[in-house]
Amino acid sequence: MEGEDVFVLPDDTGPSGPVDSVEEPAVAVSEAVEAEAAQAEGQAQESQSPWPHLNDYFVLKSRDKRNANILYFQCFMCQPKETTIKGQATSLYNLKSHVKRKHPAHAIQFEERIKAGSSRGKHRQSSGSGASSKSSSQSSRPPAKKPRQPTIGEVFGESAAGTGVRQSVVDKRIVDLFVCNMLPLHVVESPTFVSLIKTLNPSKTSMSRRTLGKKILGSHKQLEEYLIRLLKDVPWVATTADCWSAHNKSYLGMTAQWLDPKTRKRQHAVLACSRIRGHHTFDVLSEAMVDTHYKFHLQDKVTRTTTDNGSNFVEVFVQFGTEAELLPDIPKPAADPDVEGVENVDLDADPEAGGVDEVEYISVDSALDESSGLGLDLPVHMRCAAHTFNLIASVDADKALDSASFKSAYRKAMSKAQALWNLQSRSTVAADSILDALKRRLVVPNITRWKSTYDSVVVLNNLLEKKRGAIHRVMTQLKLQTFTDSEVDFLTEYAQVMSNVAKALDKIQGEDQAYLGSLLPTIAATVMKLKEAKSKRLLYCSPLVDAILAGITKRFGLLLEDQECQLAAAFHPKFRLFWLEQYNNNQLTRVKNAMETVVERALMETSEEGSSTTSNEDEEDDFFSSIIQSQESRSHRSLKSKAQNLVKTWLEAGSKEVLTDVAFLGEQVLIDLFNKYNTAIPSSAAVECLFSIGKDVLRAKRATLSDGNFERLMFMKGNQHHVEAMEKTQPLQLE
Repeated sequence: MEGEDVFVLPDDTGPSGPVDSVEEPAVAVSEAVEAEAAQAEGQAQESQSPWPHLNDYFVLKSRDKRNANILYFQCFMCQPKETTIKGQATSLYNLKSHVKRKHPAHAIQFEERIKAGSSRGKHRQSSGSGASSKSSSQSSRPPAKKPRQPTIGEVFGESAAGTGVRQSVVDKRIVDLFVCNMLPLHVVESPTFVSLIKTLNPSKTSMSRRTLGKKILGSHKQLEEYLIRLLKDVPWVATTADCWSAHNKSYLGMTAQWLDPKTRKRQHAVLACSRIRGHHTFDVLSEAMVDTHYKFHLQDKVTRTTTDNGSNFVEVFVQFGTEAELLPDIPKPAADPDVEGVENVDLDADPEAGGVDEVEYISVDSALDESSGLGLDLPVHMRCAAHTFNLIASVDADKALDSASFKSAYRKAMSKAQALWNLQSRSTVAADSILDALKRRLVVPNITRWKSTYDSVVVLNNLLEKKRGAIHRVMTQLKLQTFTDSEVDFLTEYAQVMSNVAKALDKIQGEDQAYLGSLLPTIAATVMKLKEAKSKRLLYCSPLVDAILAGITKRFGLLLEDQECQLAAAFHPKFRLFWLEQYNNNQLTRVKNAMETVVERALMETSEEGSSTTSNEDEEDDFFSSIIQSQESRSHRSLKSKAQNLVKTWLEAGSKEVLTDVAFLGEQVLIDLFNKYNTAIPSSAAVECLFSIGKDVLRAKRATLSDGNFERLMFMKGNQHHVEAMEKTQPLQLE
């Protein structure tokens, strides 16, 4: 037929017999192979990136089914995060934008790769078809270079250039800057600060003063709630308080200390640095302290509050504080008949018959309400032992001047030393001469702390021992009288005696032994070392030793009878009753009985908690009530026996420096009693550290920082360690 292909089939028979037809199956196989090749080529084209020179940065994942020009790429630089970028087959705009926005550190390298790829593309177009197909096949292969592992900053969008940092992170850093440096809030709106933020990151902005204040307020509130939750599970807390003035404004600072239940290490937090208006009278201070305790729900947890020896704080606790419990069986002094008191008044006497007037009864609660407007209840007062030692070494030690021999030696030696110190402080020429001759400057004493005088004498003694000739030459050059041999001997003996008080001060204020149980052993060790020094036949300072010992007895005498202080040392693994055996053996029996009493009470509370599940039916009277009561009495006797055995084993054990469970014999009751009685601290150094931020505080107040912002900044700065701990579990909500 015309127009059609005519196939002529051969005969079915041939020389060799029948032959099968092979032409038609051959055509079918050829068509199938061509179809598979076309499909494979289509898949290769679909999976092949139009920009193979960018395979180190992006890999083609798929094409849009409706529009083949729409491509979906995956970014290698965002790994391990899977980031899909939608692009065009004819444009690199989206890929460029992603690199500039998320990976600016690779932007320049990416542009150079694009230019290099375009030049290679032009070269391939000028080549033959054979070269083009060869290049195409090579470009379709996987990149030879292994993708680089992205950095942490690149993964989270925080690159080296800083353009990937989120605005919330910038705001957090601004808040930290103002809190840690106590900066006035108006600085955030200054042109230089705004310019600084823009220079570091043009895409980020600086907040306004009002916004910064709101963020600080929110962070302050969140930190307060965190501390309240943290202190909720702490059974015993100690507080310190001090009053401080600057720029005609007064502030009450308070801190809290407690022991970690597992490690027994000291933990601390700033509770307040609040403004005090008016005079620092006892009623004003007491109300502020009670408000702070109630704010953090500590009214029933505070064991003791430590303050300095100021008369206003002493009056606070005389009026509203709880009395310390003394050791039992202490003989009471006889009543003085000359002292007037209500107990000697005859209430039945007739006023007209020459008797006394009627006694008017006044409610204590109403008196408190009238005086302060609040029924106040404060814990036991703890006078700062460091301040007490300072008074002993300064005020009480001056009574040694009543001795003519000591007064003469003291005045001669100390007047020459003081003249040398004063000249160095007032004259730059003298200071340079001392530095040239001695290769160092002298330590000048500070009138506010006695220990600075001791440190100055120690430095001067060392120089007199090693460079006495140089000191005499420079004193002669400055027209000062030089030290004689007797004066040098006096200064050496003075330093030896006062070193015992200085070491006691360091022990009391140190953080390692910031336990109430270390106070009485420190006092006892000081007394024994002073007596030992006196027994060595001092040439000049025997009156000084007597004056210091009298001061210790006067100022620490009542504290040595304090039952809580005695128990704090008794339940300390290092001290127990070893120190008391050598210092005052007469108190051993009383302290041991007190230990057995508190241990028995603790065991009884534990047993009562375990038996609190008894049903009401078991509590009803039954026929065997007398037997049960007898059994309960035997139980009480067994608890008492157990307490006695436990105390005996505890006191027979050796001294332990560590505070692990093994040191407490593995007994939870001993651990709990240690925590209870040693939570209080003997020194108010903790709250003084709050005010040691002197330069920041003064600068902040000079910059007219408001009272509210000042209190919040002080609170947050003093609790930076808690802020860091809180952010690990609960990030600050600054937005």
